[in-house]
Parts: sequence; structure tokens; C-alpha cells
Amino acid sequence: MSASTTKTKNQPSRKPVLLDYLKAFTKDKLIFAARQLCITYSKLKKDELAEKICTEMQKPEIAAKRFAIMPDENIQAFEAALEKKCFHPTYSEYALLLPFISMGYIVSYPDDCFEAVKEARTVYKKINTADFQARRQQLAWLLDCITAMSSLHLILPVEFFCEMYNQKAGFELTPEALPQLLAEVPSNFNPCAIKDGHILLKKNDSDDFYTRLEQGRKPFGLYLPTVKEITMLSHYGYLQSTTAYQDLHDFFTQELNVAALDAHYWCQYIYEFENSNTDGNTSELIQKLQANIPAWNNYSHLSRLSVLLQNARNSATRMFCLGGHTPNETIKLLRDAQQATQQNTRVGAKAKKVYPNDPCPCGSGKKYKKCCGKKH
Repeated sequence: MSASTTKTKNQPSRKPVLLDYLKAFTKDKLIFAARQLCITYSKLKKDELAEKICTEMQKPEIAAKRFAIMPDENIQAFEAALEKKCFHPTYSEYALLLPFISMGYIVSYPDDCFEAVKEARTVYKKINTADFQARRQQLAWLLDCITAMSSLHLILPVEFFCEMYNQKAGFELTPEALPQLLAEVPSNFNPCAIKDGHILLKKNDSDDFYTRLEQGRKPFGLYLPTVKEITMLSHYGYLQSTTAYQDLHDFFTQELNVAALDAHYWCQYIYEFENSNTDGNTSELIQKLQANIPAWNNYSHLSRLSVLLQNARNSATRMFCLGGHTPNETIKLLRDAQQATQQNTRVGAKAKKVYPNDPCPCGSGKKYKKCCGKKH
């Protein structure tokens, strides 16, 4: 689809039929669809495979499982598409409908026209119940929390993860219920496992890696993100509303003439880079920007960008190696901890009781009762 955001007048229905649409697929594309549905395909001819996929897609239990992880905004866009005939979506509508297009419930034409197949209306009507929508919202929020955890922590005690999940009004999850809810997420959308009382990313499942990570972030504790931060990390891949990243976005659009969507991409790229950039070296990042942004001018842009990058890193990039805190927050945490330790030491020294047979605090070497203790 083109990136145009201009709406074009809707056209009459082209009455797309799911099986006809699937039969137009290449064999490789059908095999990909079969894998998504866990269909055995090795002995099936192309048209047989298309028929098998068509049958599976119309089963309410299959559609319910695939739709169950969709956020509200995607479901709302899909429901709106079901009410339309042939239409030209805006770029934002297209982005929200993309999962359903990929699944085959909405077909696309060479002229960038889209329409839901009639089978999509039928199967959605069967599954669209209050219970389904409630469970879908729970699973969608679970995936939002998993996405945020993947950026902020990589591994969490299940109790802390549930605390994170439960921050959203109307949502409640216990450590005992987490495994069951997680099991309802399709395997290709679930990057997590539960192990030894922790929820963690399977791709990094190394005892040594997670042991070192937990030890390294122990001085800072774990950062509990807000609902807004969880949503931003899930939907944008970075903390989009922070001043530091808004400044970066404005720099790309206003000074480097980068399109707004591309500026979002670069902000997300910078956030991911800095999230795992433990030494603070940005030379590799700057080289990447120089190579990909045509309007780049070394002399006029480098110093400005360096300041913006440093500010974004220190004040608005939450790092998993710091327990989800920003570098600026960890400096304050360590300073506060040091001051508290010093205060406790002073209080402890002042409150310590000296007994008669203890060495005298004056340093004479005598027992307290035979030295300064005589005065009391």
C-alpha cells in the first residue's frame, strides 16, 4: 500500500470470497498461512491446501484464538471495515487493519482497495460476545505488559509482573492465574516463559545471563512503569510523549526534513540502541543516521544531535540493565541510598549502649566501669 493518507471515495463491493482469494495465493504463501494455523500441509496439493485453510479460518474457535490478542483500536478498525464495501484506508487505518489483512480476513487489490471477505463477517458475528471481548482485553493488556517488560526488565518476579498488570483500572491478575492466561497467547506471539517464580524472555533463557542481570540491577531495585509508559512502549517502542524524545522527533522533522513517520522510526531505533548501550558510546548510532538521512550535514547537525541524544539517554531511556530506571534516576537512587546509610550509621553510633565491662570508648584500653564510667 502507498503511504498516502488521503481518503478516496469508497467503491461498490467487489464481493470477495475467501476461497477464491486463497486459491490466488502462491504455494509458498499458502504454506506460510498453514503454518500459522498449525495445519499439516506436506501431502496436500495447492487447491486442497487452500480449501483446508479456508475451512480452518471459518471455525469460530480458530478465529476467536487469533482475534483474542488484538487491542481495542485494532478490533474497532476491523469492525468498521466489516461495515464498509470496497474502500481505500488511510495510512493509520491500514496499520490497524494489517493483522487482519495478513490473516486473510480482509483482501487487498492492486489499486490499494480493500474489503472484508463475507466469511469474516459470519465468523466474527459468532464469536463477538461479551465474554470474548472481556477476555480479549485481558490478553491484549497482557501483551502490552510483556512488550514493556521486554524493554524495561527482560525478567521479573511473577508477583512484580502482576503488580504491573494490575495498575490498569478494571484488570486483576494473580501469580497463580498468570500461567493460564499466558497459555492462551498463540505461541508465535508469546516470547515469554515462567521459570522459578519469574517471567522471562525465552530468547535470553540462560541462568548465567539472568543471574548477572539481576545482580547488576540489584542496587537500583525494579522500576514500576505507569499505564501510560506501558502503552507507549507497546504501541510506539519508545517513550514517545517525553520531552527528550519529542525534541528528537522535532529535530528530525524540522531540521533534517524527515517525514513524521520516519522520525518515529528513528526515535524508536535510538531508544532501542540506547536501552542496551551500557558504555554510552553513540558513534555507531551517529554513523547510522549519517548514512540514512539525506539532509544530514556534519557541521551543523552533529553538535545539536549529540546534546539531544545525551538528554534522551539520561532522562528518558529506561534501561533493563538498570532495572527499568533511567541513568539520571539511578544517580539519585545511589545518592539517596548513600545518604541514608550515612544517617543510619550516625544514629546507630549515637544510640549504641556501652556496658560496664566493655572497652571504654575514649580509647584508654581500660574497661568502661574503671574509666569514664566512674563519672556516671
